[in-house]
Amino acid sequence: MKKVTKIEAVQQTLNNNRTRVAAYCRVSTDSEEQLGSLESQVAHYDQLIDSHPEWDKVGIYSDDGITGTNMEKRPGLQSLIDDCKQLKIDLVLIKSISRFSRNILECLTVVRELSALKIAIHFDKENLNTQQMDGELLLSSMSILAENESRTISENIKWALRKRVENNSYRHISAPYGYKVINNNLEIDEKEARIIQDIFESYLAGEGTYRIANKLNSKNITPPRKEIWRESTILYILTNERYVGDFLYQKTYTDSEFQRHVNDGDVDMLYIPDNHEAIISREDFEKVKDLLSNRSETKVSRGNTVYPLTKKIICGHCGSNYKRRIHYSTNQSNYIAWCCPTHISNKEQCPMKFIKETDIQAAFMTMINKLIFAREELIEETIDAFSETSFVTQNRLNLVEEKIMDCQNNIQTLTELKSSGLIDVEFYHQYLNRIEQEKKNLLNEKRTVLEEDENKLIRFQELKKLNQFLKRRNPFNEHEDSVLSEFLERVKVENRETFHFYLKCGLRFTERSSQ
Repeated sequence: MKKVTKIEAVQQTLNNNRTRVAAYCRVSTDSEEQLGSLESQVAHYDQLIDSHPEWDKVGIYSDDGITGTNMEKRPGLQSLIDDCKQLKIDLVLIKSISRFSRNILECLTVVRELSALKIAIHFDKENLNTQQMDGELLLSSMSILAENESRTISENIKWALRKRVENNSYRHISAPYGYKVINNNLEIDEKEARIIQDIFESYLAGEGTYRIANKLNSKNITPPRKEIWRESTILYILTNERYVGDFLYQKTYTDSEFQRHVNDGDVDMLYIPDNHEAIISREDFEKVKDLLSNRSETKVSRGNTVYPLTKKIICGHCGSNYKRRIHYSTNQSNYIAWCCPTHISNKEQCPMKFIKETDIQAAFMTMINKLIFAREELIEETIDAFSETSFVTQNRLNLVEEKIMDCQNNIQTLTELKSSGLIDVEFYHQYLNRIEQEKKNLLNEKRTVLEEDENKLIRFQELKKLNQFLKRRNPFNEHEDSVLSEFLERVKVENRETFHFYLKCGLRFTERSSQ
């Protein structure tokens, strides 16, 4: 340790025109080369202070072989700060901010504390004097430094996380529905895993996402986000690779401006097979994948035929899924009809009568033809609205991440106050628990925002696909099953003449039958 030499200053009360000056020097290692650098720094400030006749030298404070990330472990700096608090110093000279501290929080804390005592700090390299700058400019300069440090920390964290994924040592901090985090690893939650298995089994048995969501809600099963089960939630589960034990890292990413984006190939992803215990077999997962890619599959595991409107027609009175039947007229000609099963079993419970399949088809194609003519006003304006919503979502995510960072900073500050003895243990734990609970709530909110954003992205992609389809098409003269299968999510029957069509992109249109 370099010896600290102090030259006592003449009391300020004897001569108010003189400035009591001290200097601080530091090197991070005790190598011979670094010690030579420390001696050069000390000699420089000795000569500099002596060259100003209006200055009184208080002393040169120094630390060698000590990192700049923790002020508490630097006795030379602590001695300087103590003398400043005793008002023995008016001006502190330091080579650069990095020599003073590499921890921006500590740096800001000390600068503010000494500024309140009217003690100036001059950083030579940055040519920054804390007493010659107004408060806004000082904070602005410090904010730039804080941003640079945050960016460096962020890049280091990203690199470390990526290396952990590559080395199969990634530590999970959150778990998808069906799992829980134990010792930073994903472990199966037996109760939730059973629900995940039921969802896959139901879909393979021919039930759609809408029907599955309604069934779970009717059973009062708590969904992932503790609101209600939605089709988008079911779809997200059916396409999540984690349920077969795999892990896809970097689905989203944060750019250099701290903006978050869905990763469309902008940065590399890492796919880790067999990362954790699976809930769903790969065979079932692939079957579901095939069904999702082709909604007009003709056979499912139960052996029942699936038609383009199967599980898509909902009774507006009781909420049941309509069943397909063949009706015969008096002249022996037959037609396809869709019937409410509740009405069939008990007409008093549901008064909704059957509807002809051709009526629904005609109403749907009429709606599609209207969309072809009004595409720019309806579809493209909705796409623009989606973009604005994404901007709002990003702002919300940025705000949540800022609050999480504030909590982390508050925890660090609280720990530093405890270490310095300024607060007792009881006070520390009281406020630590409060901050950690707030941080936990914010992390849950962040996960909610990200899931909502992912659901919006699915809708947005469907909307763009519909827009491209309509742009290339002329009006239809007859019904095409492929169009209905591609874009229709469900249709709610209000009565025999009025149908509410819900498209996969999230839009809803009402059309009346012309029959």
